[in-house]
Amino acid sequence: MSKKFAAALLFLATTTSGFAFEISGDSASVEMRITSVISHETGSTITASGPVEGYGKVWATLELTSSDSNRSQGVLGGQGRALLDDGSMVGSPFMGNWSRAGHLVTIHFLDNVSNGAQNFVKWTLDLREETVTGVYYPIK
Repeated sequence: MSKKFAAALLFLATTTSGFAFEISGDSASVEMRITSVISHETGSTITASGPVEGYGKVWATLELTSSDSNRSQGVLGGQGRALLDDGSMVGSPFMGNWSRAGHLVTIHFLDNVSNGAQNFVKWTLDLREETVTGVYYPIK
């Protein structure tokens, strides 16, 4: 192997980690139940509800649209509503992407809550167990 080729491989191996996407900082957990799944020709509508740290009782509707014939990835849009512990209510539209591996669907989205909060959200939907677990990171 030439020295130039070895140097190029070393460069690629050490610089690709700089392209990794990593979130850190304050976060809060999400644990909800899937309450319905409705299939469409181009995807699915999934609803979920449950307690979310910092938001009280939350209801979410996810519109997943497939972008491939295997229905293993695509885009999502949705709406969320939260009944806060003080009795007030907030809402949020959100948009993002999803991917599926077997019975697990991973979604990433940004939301824009009516109280001014904005969050980066990562959820895992377990279609077999009908659960939603994940985390959100306040970005504003």
